[in-house]
Amino acid sequence: MVELTYQMALSTLQTAGLLIGILYYIMDLQNQREDQRIASTRQALMLKSQEQALETRQAQFFMQIYDRFNDSEFWKYYIELRSHSWNDYDDWNSKYGRKNENAFSAFASMASYFDGLGVLANRELIDIGMVDELLHTRVLWFWDTYRYILEEMRKRNNNPRIWPHITILYNKIQTYVREHPELST
Repeated sequence: MVELTYQMALSTLQTAGLLIGILYYIMDLQNQREDQRIASTRQALMLKSQEQALETRQAQFFMQIYDRFNDSEFWKYYIELRSHSWNDYDDWNSKYGRKNENAFSAFASMASYFDGLGVLANRELIDIGMVDELLHTRVLWFWDTYRYILEEMRKRNNNPRIWPHITILYNKIQTYVREHPELST
């Protein structure tokens, strides 16, 4: 018969305690891994949700800008500017400068609008792709038509900050088009 001694009982309890500790540690590691996986999944879902919210806000913001573009007053200004003709800056200034309030208001309104888009595009608060897709022709027309006037105005007033973001907007659109040759077809 085997006698149960104090030493054997203590040794058995120590071994059992060690095994229980090891099992507890393994279960704890598994729980930590599962918690990390759940946290990682939750974080990925939260990031995707934030990206979707940002895209939605940008689209809503752009539509507010586009609504201004579709405003009847804006189109009156656009049509007004399309009817202008001049030989040089002095000719333009005498016909359409500040003395001609309606003509200058049309010019200033369009310049301010495109300058504002340029600020937003420069700070990457608006997707230049959306600007290009919806306003490409108008932006390029305005720049091509009024570039000389803007540059001369800046030079004569010794102020390079007269609607400077129109230039930036034009350049960003040109870069975007170069990077997306599929748009030219």
